[in-house]
This record gives sequence, C-alpha cells and structure tokens, in this order.
Amino acid sequence: MISNHSTSNTSPGIEPLKMKNNALSLTAGSVPYIKELRPIAGSIAACIVMQQLDFWFARHADGFYKFLEAAENHEAYRVGDSWCEELGVTADEFRTAFDKLAVRYTSRTAFEAARNAGDVFAGRYYCSYFDKRRGLTYYLRNHEAVDAALDRLFASTPPPNSRNPVSPVAGKFHLQGSGGAGPLCSWQNPSTETDYSRPVELAESISVPALRHPDNKSTDHIRDYP
Repeated sequence: MISNHSTSNTSPGIEPLKMKNNALSLTAGSVPYIKELRPIAGSIAACIVMQQLDFWFARHADGFYKFLEAAENHEAYRVGDSWCEELGVTADEFRTAFDKLAVRYTSRTAFEAARNAGDVFAGRYYCSYFDKRRGLTYYLRNHEAVDAALDRLFASTPPPNSRNPVSPVAGKFHLQGSGGAGPLCSWQNPSTETDYSRPVELAESISVPALRHPDNKSTDHIRDYP
C-alpha cells in the first residue's frame, strides 16, 4: 500500500530546501498561458507544463507521483489522474515540453546513480524517474533553481500600467521585496472586470482546456513522494 503522506521532509539526494516562490501555483481553476515564462521554459507548451508542475509542487513540495496517461489497470489511478487528461495533450507533447525543463530517468536505478553522483537535476529545473516496481513516475523540483529564476523574472517584469503591458495573469504579480521575509511574489485578487475562470482569454487566443483542480479533501490521487 502506498502512503498518501510524505514520510520525510526531504527526498533522497535532495537538499532540505523549501519552496519559496509559489507564484505559478496560484492560477486557480484554469491553466493560463503566462507568456513572460517563455524565456525560462522555451515554448508555449513548456510554459503551461511548468505552471501546472508548480501547482502540484505547492501542495507536495517534496515531490509526488503522477501518471502520464490514463492507466485504468493501475490500482493507484483515478479518472483524470494523468498529465494528458489534465492538460489535454498527448504523451509526446507532454514529454517534449517537459524535456525543455527537466531531466527524465527511465528507472529508479538511474535516478539513484545520479543522486550518488551529486545532482539529480543535472542543472535543470525539475526531474522525474520511473519506478518500475510500483509502476509510478515521480516528479521532483529543483527549488533553488526554479525559485531563483522566478524571482529574476518577476523582478524584471514591467508593471501592468507600463508602456509594455504584461499578460492579465502575470500582471497580477507584484514584488514584496527580498531579504528572506516571505515570498518575493504574491497574488492579488483579480479585478472585477476580468473573468479569470476563462482560460481562452488568459491564454491570449491559445486554446487551453479548462481544469478543475481537486479541493484539499480530494487529492488522494496525487501522492506525496515516499
């Protein structure tokens, strides 16, 4: 039986760092396209995948498992519990986007070898590995690298009233200041004239499927890292 609670504050081989910048997890019940992320992610699809990764890492900072595609024959699978279903993409599309952000290990053995070598992320933002015995793919976040990249990005993003307007989602981020006192970015309540539940508008004409995120009581299908 797989526990749905983390048994440790850190994942094997990962420094005990906390997720300080959770800005990308705050996009409510839809998956917008934040164009300002493209210099980091490298493509529109990778931006969307990065946003969704951080949505889940804000809830499972030490790592979690998640299915790539529907897996009706796996005891841990629940309907909708896969990246393909959640984002409305194919497996190849997800892998292509994920590979711009992360390193993938095809086995836990390969992951352990990288851990013993000193850096499971290989300088990337995320990593994943497939546990063949359990039939599960685990995802881990390089908190230090992602947080630093987001801090730099939002520090350099013009305010929404500037001559270079930002997207309606990114424009809601504002700096609180550094110095270790809380996150650098926080989320302001949407203005009344903008409906932030409509992903097509947020995606700036990029078609992104609506997504209903589970509430806090129904996340049993997204398990913490063991």
